[in-house]
Amino acid sequence: ILVATQPRLASVPKKKPDLMEIKVAGATIQEQFEYVKKLLGKTVSATDIFKEGQYIDVISITKGKGFQGPVKRWGVRILSHKARKTKRGIATLGPWHPARVQYSIPRAGQMGYHQRTEY
Repeated sequence: ILVATQPRLASVPKKKPDLMEIKVAGATIQEQFEYVKKLLGKTVSATDIFKEGQYIDVISITKGKGFQGPVKRWGVRILSHKARKTKRGIATLGPWHPARVQYSIPRAGQMGYHQRTEY
């Protein structure tokens, strides 16, 4: 089911509504369809769906920040002015052997626009 928030009624300082997709539980597809048909066009509050103290998982896409360097992406230190040619890179990519870069080395790359689950 696709739902949208109403930020003007909630006195939130934004105008654009948030669009979300909510999964509907039910034994059969017919039961799910009847339940959604009952809610169509009505204002549904969170207290109508969830009970107090109930835990939910929120799954969303993080805000995209594009291609970023290791300082912003991983929080590595900026090197001193006496360092090599680069200041905002990392000091070393690793030892001579194994003769490849380990996956745990902080490298530049895409930051944000990842799917995350808040438990």
